[in-house]
Amino acid sequence: MILVMDNASYHHQLNTEYYPEGKTPTNATKGLNAEVLRKAGCTEITVPRIGNDGVAYTMRFEVPDVAPGTPQGEGEDVGPAPASGPKGTVLARAPHGPSNEELTTATIAWLKANCPEALDSKVEREFRERGYGIVWTPP
Repeated sequence: MILVMDNASYHHQLNTEYYPEGKTPTNATKGLNAEVLRKAGCTEITVPRIGNDGVAYTMRFEVPDVAPGTPQGEGEDVGPAPASGPKGTVLARAPHGPSNEELTTATIAWLKANCPEALDSKVEREFRERGYGIVWTPP
């Protein structure tokens, strides 16, 4: 079976086990993208950058094991996440961490390669589980 769907935004609600309703990697905060990566089993991301000398290089950033503001082992939120995380983590401010745009790009790439179901809409997930296909019409 193949379903032909229009590109209405409500047809693209991502898997709510990863992103809350209305959220996507592109409109999520760094903290939410970090939480999604953590839930998906990601421990680090790689971000390409261009140095001041014009030479390309990559930087690796750790995805913390525990959400900021959450006591390890308790799972209860104790307040808002800090404005910035430790250097070398996805929550640190650039250049010691990824910019929001870098984290968004890296999150999408990592999820596509390792946890594509996080980026599936409800319809896509249901159809994939049944072995069906979807053709999306142009916007």
